[in-house]
Amino acid sequence: MERMALRAELSGARGGNRALTFSQIRAHNDLKALRAWLYMCEDQPKTLRAYTREVERFLLWAVCVRGRGVKRPNGRGPLGLQGFSESAVGRVRGSAREPCRRPLAPVCVRRNAPGSQKYAVRTLRAAFEWLVHVRYLASNPWKAVKDPVVVEREHDMKIERALTASLWDRARR
Repeated sequence: MERMALRAELSGARGGNRALTFSQIRAHNDLKALRAWLYMCEDQPKTLRAYTREVERFLLWAVCVRGRGVKRPNGRGPLGLQGFSESAVGRVRGSAREPCRRPLAPVCVRRNAPGSQKYAVRTLRAAFEWLVHVRYLASNPWKAVKDPVVVEREHDMKIERALTASLWDRARR
């Protein structure tokens, strides 16, 4: 993200959803504004790494998949913000020969786990809420995105820890 640059039409320097009043941060485009938000947690390296990962994924998705800036929502569906939360953008684990692991390959999009979806939505909602609070943005498009439902599954019984029938009989006696 430190070396990332966006074309003028995708940078968010002008256009919709910019706050009309005086901004409290010195950010002239969306990338600098998101960096300012990340800067707030520079003293927490694990949090910074996790938040940076989500912001980078969102930037890749917005620019490479949607072909739009980050602050212009496009509703629900596969190209809307809900579509981002449902997709994992970037590299996938596995062999270095896979196309998504090559640095100049097209962006890889795959289905994201529900827990990861929820974390991404909440992280980006917090980032954009902060951008509204410091008057960089007029509104938070992530307010309209519901948290993905995470279903907790019961784990199968670990048979190796269960007692045998003869031991149960002995315990009952």
